[in-house]
Amino acid sequence: MILFLDFDGVTHPEPYAPEAAFTQLPLIESVVRERVHVAIVVSSSWRVSHSLDELREFFAPDIQPRVVGVTSDMWDQALAPAYVRERECLAWLAANRPAGTRWLAIDDRPAFFQPHCQNLFLTDTLQGFQPEQVASLREKLTMDSISHSIPLADIPMIGLSVYIANLAKRHAVVYVKTASSALAQVITRLAGDEGNPDETEKLVIALRRANVIDGKTMVTLLGRYFDEMRK
Repeated sequence: MILFLDFDGVTHPEPYAPEAAFTQLPLIESVVRERVHVAIVVSSSWRVSHSLDELREFFAPDIQPRVVGVTSDMWDQALAPAYVRERECLAWLAANRPAGTRWLAIDDRPAFFQPHCQNLFLTDTLQGFQPEQVASLREKLTMDSISHSIPLADIPMIGLSVYIANLAKRHAVVYVKTASSALAQVITRLAGDEGNPDETEKLVIALRRANVIDGKTMVTLLGRYFDEMRK
């Protein structure tokens, strides 16, 4: 799932004093931290004057890897606002994610989206994102509760690291370290060693946590990956 994030009027009020910049961002990050299947794309006009690396610096260190891009600037004075931000979000999705990818935009400008847009989470410009909106955002970002099985015939015997990385990218899944190590322990037993999971194994953990794959598919992916590594 992709979360398109505006800054002014969302992560802080607009107008704002310099010391108030991004004061509400931790509230949003607290929800994103729980929703490991969510990746962030910056839709704020700050993307025009800041590089992606600079934009990431505004986020907590554990959230920075999950900021995966910025939308294109499609502002046209002749059309403005003409749902411009929604068009920018849809253009990013079309270029970077498979059809049907779920998305949500947190923004304070309803005119930038079509009327009654179901993908818009609206904030008050003068206040920004508020504590009482946390529960609602958490619900909006709830992942599909049904995990999915990939047919065995569709899982390759070689090139598993690339296959798994592409699967994670298609579903906007990234690995986030948590206090729970249950899945990591399972992987350690499957691998037959006592080491820590590598990057590919971590992505499998993330895919399972996000319910992109079910337990059977996880075991198959890992089994074939370990077989390939042992050859």
